[in-house]
Amino acid sequence: MATTKYPPLSRAVDSIGTMDRRVQFHKLTVTKKKGAEKKSYALEATKWGHVRFDTGAEVVDADAFTAYGRVQVTIYWYADLLGASGKAWKMIIEGVEYNIQHVAPIGRRFLRINAERWQ
Repeated sequence: MATTKYPPLSRAVDSIGTMDRRVQFHKLTVTKKKGAEKKSYALEATKWGHVRFDTGAEVVDADAFTAYGRVQVTIYWYADLLGASGKAWKMIIEGVEYNIQHVAPIGRRFLRINAERWQ
């Protein structure tokens, strides 16, 4: 049986980038009170991450201004985020909210998170 050799952690971190920004992860919670549902986000974790701002655009349509931005975040492994997407999770970076679109593992130590924001 062949064994897989992984690169040293320091080399893997060098290829990912410096994890120098705090990223908060919030999970959607639904509470029922007297037959009515109340949706809110609760803080689940705060992690250090490498943040890369990918693209952005501004659109003016019918006198309404819309801004769009994408971000890619790499963090150390956090199993609760696997499979997170859609409206169930969001993340906050420096006070700005992003909707998580996709979470993918990078090897066995890191997660790459793609998110976007509309304003």
